Amino acid sequence: MDKKNLDDLNHAQRERLAFIEFRLWFLGDVRRPDLIDRFGIAPAVATRDLTAYRELAPENIDFDGRRKLYVPKPSFSPLFEHDPRCQKVLVRELVKPQKDFCSAKRHLD
Repeated sequence: MDKKNLDDLNHAQRERLAFIEFRLWFLGDVRRPDLIDRFGIAPAVATRDLTAYRELAPENIDFDGRRKLYVPKPSFSPLFEHDPRCQKVLVRELVKPQKDFCSAKRHLD
């Protein structure tokens, strides 16, 4: 798969691949559960998307088997245009504390 094939993908898959790239570039890693949670997709679809991104941009992504996640390579170069306004919103959304986690009370027995 090359850049020319990027246009051949459907909109939903392009969105997921852009999300993979966003996480790599701005947060430093991406895992299958990130895709599953964000898009509500099956694990097999998340695996296919990660494989597609690796085929599309092998110089951008590497698998860290010890931590079982994907990380950016030093040669990382984005394929997608990422709007700075959207970047701020998405980073804020991805790193905000979960309400349930923060409000959970400890039970003392």
